[in-house]
Amino acid sequence: MSRAGWRPALALAVAALLLLGLCAAPLHAQGEAGPEAPAVLGDADFGWSLLRADGDTARLAEFRGRVLFINIWATWCGPCVKELPAIEALRDSVPGVEFLAVSPERPERARAWLAEHRIGLPVFFDAGGRPEGLALTMVPTTFVVDRAGVVVLTVRGAVEWDRPEPRAMLRALLQAAPDGAGD
Repeated sequence: MSRAGWRPALALAVAALLLLGLCAAPLHAQGEAGPEAPAVLGDADFGWSLLRADGDTARLAEFRGRVLFINIWATWCGPCVKELPAIEALRDSVPGVEFLAVSPERPERARAWLAEHRIGLPVFFDAGGRPEGLALTMVPTTFVVDRAGVVVLTVRGAVEWDRPEPRAMLRALLQAAPDGAGD
């Protein structure tokens, strides 16, 4: 299949998987709104600066060419807190995907919370200048970026991530030829 053919087909397959599976398993408290319908977006902007847990600066560009699962969360966000263990379990079940848990909070607060709750996700902190393609309107928000650098999915709201559908989606993205390779 040509580059022009496989990317839209994969994006549609991903969106369909998520619409069928993820939205059937929201993690919202009674009375809270559930996750919005997944959106398929365009290319990622790899210029985003992040701070690592140790305080060193990182750029999203360090992860170019990999499948990325970027979750924006906060310690004060109940739905965020509920979905983090499922994200950690998903990470453990799909090796090869880079998981980035990005918090807009002060690093000390988020690091302490993660240690207290024994969450071992790679944590980063927003150093500013979040790209338009990764715009944040609420927490939690999750972005999935394929190896070609395309944001193939955005989900606003908490979801039970450790399910067959997200695992299948991430595995399919790992197997897809990046940037037209194999055309």
